[in-house]
Amino acid sequence: MSEHPLVSVIVPAFDAERLVSALLDSLLAQTYPRDRVQIIIADNGSRDATVERARTRPATVVIENRRRSSYAARNLGLREARGEIMAFTDVDCIADPCWIERGVAAMAATGADLVAGRIRFVLSDPPTGAEAYDALVHMDNESLVRRQGTAVTANLFVRRAVFGALGEFPVVESGGDALFTRRAVAEGFRLEYCEGAIVDHPARRLGEMLRKSWRVGTAYRLKRQGSASSPAVLALARALIPPTPGYLRRLILRRGNERMNSVVIRLGAVAWLYGLTWALSACVSMFRRAGDTAPGDSPPAEGHRGH
Repeated sequence: MSEHPLVSVIVPAFDAERLVSALLDSLLAQTYPRDRVQIIIADNGSRDATVERARTRPATVVIENRRRSSYAARNLGLREARGEIMAFTDVDCIADPCWIERGVAAMAATGADLVAGRIRFVLSDPPTGAEAYDALVHMDNESLVRRQGTAVTANLFVRRAVFGALGEFPVVESGGDALFTRRAVAEGFRLEYCEGAIVDHPARRLGEMLRKSWRVGTAYRLKRQGSASSPAVLALARALIPPTPGYLRRLILRRGNERMNSVVIRLGAVAWLYGLTWALSACVSMFRRAGDTAPGDSPPAEGHRGH
């Protein structure tokens, strides 16, 4: 790999006119040589001014309006990409100035084929219970890489050769990144984590959290295929049990900050509501045919161990 390989940054976007300019400005402010970065906004049929705002910056804009899926948009971006390395993030993220530089350096230093970076959550002060739960439980690339051999595309670098061998992302509603990275690891490609390659991501509010929970639960049955996760009945049962304050405080100690201790009761209530919503949705999915659902994120039960 050359000292400064060409990096294609691919960002899916949908109705993101309030977000896309800030994301693009952060990508244009990278310490990595500007002439070695290709920025691609893959619009997924936005109904607002996302495309127009993206075109005010030096970025390539492609439009995927045939299928509503961020993975369909990412795949269209891949076809436009010229880079040796593909870097993925989301339109509601802000990239640290050293994001690309450190992600590429981690690839060179470790010989990895895929590198997942840190997703740092932006919280209110004090955080709401939903924000705290989101930041503590979701998009933990370090844990995903080391415990499950997967990663999320909110912060992910992938060599072109991996897509050459495996093809594009599966076009699903949710969890295509988990499916792709798990398959890459199974096929012998090396996945590493880089703490210093950082993007900031806003934590979700309660309504967004519960919508996510329903979507993830609906996807659960198919996600289990080929996975060594707990039996479905046990996972559903765990999701219905409220987490103990002790468990929540240990979780805060591992991934949170002291401000979250002030919202432990609200955090526990959100965790239980999230699990209840997920379990109901997952039960519904059990009665659907295999073609009716799409793989999604990890169930909340995995985050509630240690009661």
